[in-house]
Amino acid sequence: MTATPDTKPRTRSDDSGDGAADSGSDEPRRRGPIAWWKRLTRRTRLLIVAMFTVPMLLLIAGAGIFYATTDVPLPKSIDTAEVSTVNFRDGKTEIMRIGSINRTNVPLSKVSMDAQHAVLAAEDKNFYSESGISYTGILRALWADVRGHEITQGGSTITQQYAKNAYLSSARSFTRKLKEIVIAIKLDKKFSKDQILEFYLNTIYFGRGAYGIEAAAESYFGEPASKLTAAQGAVIAGLIRAPSVLDPRINPASAETRFHQVIDAMAKQNWLEPGQASTLKLPPTIPLRTSGPNAPKSPQDAYIRDEVMRELEAQGISADEITRGGLQITTTLDPVAQLAAVNSVKATFSSTPPDVEPALVAIQPGTGEVRAWYGGRFYGKGPGGFSDYTDNVRDPIQPGSAFKPIALAAALKQGISLNSSYNGNSGQVITRDYPTGVPNYAGESLGQINLLQATAQSINSVFVPLGIDAGRENVISMGHALGIPQSEKLPAVDSLPLGVAETSPLNLTDVYATFAAQGVQAPAHLVAKVVDHGGNVRYQAKVKQTRVMSPSAAADETFALQQPFQYGTAAGLSPGRPVAGKTGTTDGNVSTWLCGYSPQLAACVAVSRANHHLSLNGIFNTATEATGASTAGRTWQAFMAGALAFQPILQFPAPAFGGLIQSGHAPPPPPPPPVTQAPKPHRTPKPKPTKTKAAPVTPAPKTAPTSPPASGGLLSPILGGGTGASSPGTGGGSGPPG
Repeated sequence: MTATPDTKPRTRSDDSGDGAADSGSDEPRRRGPIAWWKRLTRRTRLLIVAMFTVPMLLLIAGAGIFYATTDVPLPKSIDTAEVSTVNFRDGKTEIMRIGSINRTNVPLSKVSMDAQHAVLAAEDKNFYSESGISYTGILRALWADVRGHEITQGGSTITQQYAKNAYLSSARSFTRKLKEIVIAIKLDKKFSKDQILEFYLNTIYFGRGAYGIEAAAESYFGEPASKLTAAQGAVIAGLIRAPSVLDPRINPASAETRFHQVIDAMAKQNWLEPGQASTLKLPPTIPLRTSGPNAPKSPQDAYIRDEVMRELEAQGISADEITRGGLQITTTLDPVAQLAAVNSVKATFSSTPPDVEPALVAIQPGTGEVRAWYGGRFYGKGPGGFSDYTDNVRDPIQPGSAFKPIALAAALKQGISLNSSYNGNSGQVITRDYPTGVPNYAGESLGQINLLQATAQSINSVFVPLGIDAGRENVISMGHALGIPQSEKLPAVDSLPLGVAETSPLNLTDVYATFAAQGVQAPAHLVAKVVDHGGNVRYQAKVKQTRVMSPSAAADETFALQQPFQYGTAAGLSPGRPVAGKTGTTDGNVSTWLCGYSPQLAACVAVSRANHHLSLNGIFNTATEATGASTAGRTWQAFMAGALAFQPILQFPAPAFGGLIQSGHAPPPPPPPPVTQAPKPHRTPKPKPTKTKAAPVTPAPKTAPTSPPASGGLLSPILGGGTGASSPGTGGGSGPPG
């Protein structure tokens, strides 16, 4: 049977044209983009084309104009610089000026090959083989910037760095970064790699006011750049990252670490002889020069300048911009407090050996704003050729008994009352840290005493078991919460409350400022605001507050710390108003402290020697033993009287006497000594208020004067009333005075 052909018209299922399908088709009509475009009128098509092409052409034209009008700055064209001004907290009273140009251009042939290799190893090892810009670096930076919602990163080739250095501002903006990229591209097309490296080496900032490698070689080694060795070149190359931080005379440890990083990078590029890297040592640098039109007028100006630059570099404002960018820098420093600091130290230490190093720093409670900064009596070479560039405010030393309030704060947080009773006798075997017993100063034994008495007299044999009862880890965490940074490791040892861990006066002042702020911690800072030469705010400090103690625990802490001034180790050192604080002395009397506060101001004075192992005994030609009261205490008293001379007299909150009463302390760790009867329990059972809740033991305070003594004030640093050395307490370590 023959099939009849189907003559019925079929609908094309793949029709993508603009013809109509047969009316009998059930399939949907399909239309492609071409059909859509063809259905548009000619005028509509022209409008759409114009909408896309005109902006594109304008963008291309704009980029071309931007490229053509962006000049490549050569070294001779970027000599102009404007000094920056550092002011007190009012933003008007000038402290100093930063910046002066010290630069001598030299051809690349006058820079030793070792120094060239060191810079390349430190900053851009692929300089000679890569293009002028790092596309991967820019993409990484853009991705990080997009995720961070701001411009924070950029490429890091030497060509791009030179382009960036051509501007006086490192403000984060797309326009500036775009200009840097354009300049880098034009540099790469127009100049050879040797020429670009020469431009870079003649303009980069190396610290000490030195721009360019020739000035740096002279400033650090007294040599021309042509004679720099591999080791010297590594020092100079390492400075580029952070000049004010990596100067070997200012931070030798950080400078040495960076030095070895550069040496290792040179070795990996085979720019050193085999085995040479292991033989190279950090070479000595010459002292900082303190002359010049904007050189610091005093050691304190130098220390303040260094701290300002350190803080701003941490905020992304380069040393280059600080020294030649015309910035207006407002600090948190108060002129009255700063003058009081200078006067009080001068009056107390004018006749002491030059290697005796006092430090004084004051902080406003609750804000972290530094009101006074005294980094040391000398900056550079002092009498008899004594050299010192160390900022003693930031120099870590053992605080001795000035650390005990941290252990007390941890105990209060754990619910231990100030009325708790401990054995205050010397020589008790409490912990394996002291196998022969915990000693008190001069073997002092006071019997059973409460925490107020133990704080007033700084009794070691109470604070060691108190730290055990509070918990060693709790003492450590409390120290960090109060203001000691996590980078400073506090050891988990039973002797920690006695101040065996080093910390800086700045950090410990921040701790006491937290007590003064009723348990609210705020990180210390010296810079409040920075405005660039165009009037734009480059940086504004933000106060970060964190409550780390309850108000009641902080009130109890302050009440306990008032007792040393009433009848304890700081007796006679009150500046004529309510104050709280603690003295501190370490083993061998190698450092002495007094840290204290009023409701408005917290301050620490710390005294040590340049060699931290040397004793302070006899430096005032008075007692054979130096204590916190007899050294740091007199300076602290004079400073507080002067700094607060025009401030109202405020009272501290009343104590709460919160927590449970503790009796006794934990027994020594196993194995315990043989016993014939059951040992006393670690803690007494929870007492009933009517039987065991003791009334607060409050020593009768001396009547505080209603106004400062007539001899006080800013220009009279030393107040009457004795040195406070007549009532020595106990101290840190193995039992020196507190």
